[in-house]
Amino acid sequence: MGMKTFKYRVYPKKRQITLLNQAIEDSRLVYNELLAQKKTAWENEKRNITQYEAQNLITGIKKEKEIKTATQVLRFAKDRLFDSYNHFYKKNNKFPRFKGKGFYSSIGLYDGQYELCGNEVVIPKIGRIHIVKHRQWQGAPKQIVIKKSSTDKWYLCVFCEGEFKNEVAKTGKQIGIDLGLETFAVMSDGNTIERERFFKHEEDCLAKAQQALSKQEKGTPERKKKRRVVARVHERIYFKRDNFVHQHTKKSLDEYDGIVVEDLSIRGLTKNNKRCINKSIQDVAWGKFVTILSYKASSAGKKVVFVNPAYTSQTCSGCGYVQKLELSDRVYRCPQCGLEIGRDLNAARNIYRSGAALL
Repeated sequence: MGMKTFKYRVYPKKRQITLLNQAIEDSRLVYNELLAQKKTAWENEKRNITQYEAQNLITGIKKEKEIKTATQVLRFAKDRLFDSYNHFYKKNNKFPRFKGKGFYSSIGLYDGQYELCGNEVVIPKIGRIHIVKHRQWQGAPKQIVIKKSSTDKWYLCVFCEGEFKNEVAKTGKQIGIDLGLETFAVMSDGNTIERERFFKHEEDCLAKAQQALSKQEKGTPERKKKRRVVARVHERIYFKRDNFVHQHTKKSLDEYDGIVVEDLSIRGLTKNNKRCINKSIQDVAWGKFVTILSYKASSAGKKVVFVNPAYTSQTCSGCGYVQKLELSDRVYRCPQCGLEIGRDLNAARNIYRSGAALL
């Protein structure tokens, strides 16, 4: 059994948008009130407020703050707070902090607190909201989240539990993939995926939108409009990159049964590089490609394995000789066996050889 999220566009009415925005703000207020009471209880009595106590406190907070949002929605805000505490204790994250206005952009409900009826979702005290149901979810819905994007679009995320199998016909082919900046991906059989420069194509448009935003006075309606223009440009870049990754991960899994990729640390790669290279690494979306490729492979009956990327570019794929190369060296010339091959293709073959046994 596993969990999978299905995302849909929803179109609430004007009255419902007002209620959704109010529910998001009420959730933030409840989060802050519960955090304040938990801190006070610990500082004064060295006592932890349990989830059961916090659930009872929500009733008092609703009366005090005259909150009309459904208690089921506010319970989700309470769980967010306790999740933050768990992350703080278990993963040494930052201590939970009070959230300012506009920090949250979503509300959530658990199974039994909402209804999914055909092309509609029914939310307590908000009503029926139309769903653009472009595909049917799979498994049993356990939780939903309604979220607002930075461009004021509304989405429904349905979290489902079940066995998600989407078997793809076997081809008997296996491949190694070298991810790069010149070419997005080079396969060990010589096939390539050309790189798309999503951010660079929108950079001038984004700069103009940001300049227009900076000229507006803070807190004015005009600044809010210009902020939405900037958000639209970022959203457009995201959609293009997302579409590119989904198309090529599907194509790769349709063609190959086993795929070997480098176990890259994106954070480590961007830590010490120059700013221009870091921007290219973030724009090319290696991490997103590998993540989506992995989860699609698990449901498609295919296999993706990861190997250590060390020396894959500097090792001869013909004889195993290792020599140091500069980034500007795009052709690998082996002084020992005389092999002359593209640097990325050489790396892809080494990657496949390293992971072939695991496949």
